[in-house]
Amino acid sequence: MFAIRHLLVSSFSMLAVVLMIGALGAGSAVAAQDCKRPPGGKVHVPKSVNFDLNSTEIGEQDEKQLMEMAQRFAGNPNIEVCLVGMTDRSGNAEHNKMLAMERAEAVEKLLKANGLSGNKFQLVARGQAFADDSWIGKLLGSKPSDSNRRVDVLFME
Repeated sequence: MFAIRHLLVSSFSMLAVVLMIGALGAGSAVAAQDCKRPPGGKVHVPKSVNFDLNSTEIGEQDEKQLMEMAQRFAGNPNIEVCLVGMTDRSGNAEHNKMLAMERAEAVEKLLKANGLSGNKFQLVARGQAFADDSWIGKLLGSKPSDSNRRVDVLFME
């Protein structure tokens, strides 16, 4: 039973990655579905910033990469930034939604401090990446996933 469940979870994870890559190439990023895309809809180098359990602290490596990206796009007046905060499945839905927004705000603060203050930001808090009542949430069960403790960062033009 465990092997079958593991195989199904792995298969669905791979399908999600394939769909995201395909969507990025097709012009509608899955991670940005809650953000309004600007006309033209070009997405530059999507980045995920990972967090520890119940934390909004950005790690040293992610901080360095975000600073470089902010400086890279600081001179482009057409850049908009979509920040989608997510959490794992631990904790209640209300707490997770608040934590997801606090993570997105932490990334926004860092980007603004490094030259993107004049650009447009869109922040979205999804809370749990998959709700308990979704078919994917039911399949995954109650085990939290570290990969869902993140903010997806998309620079759009």
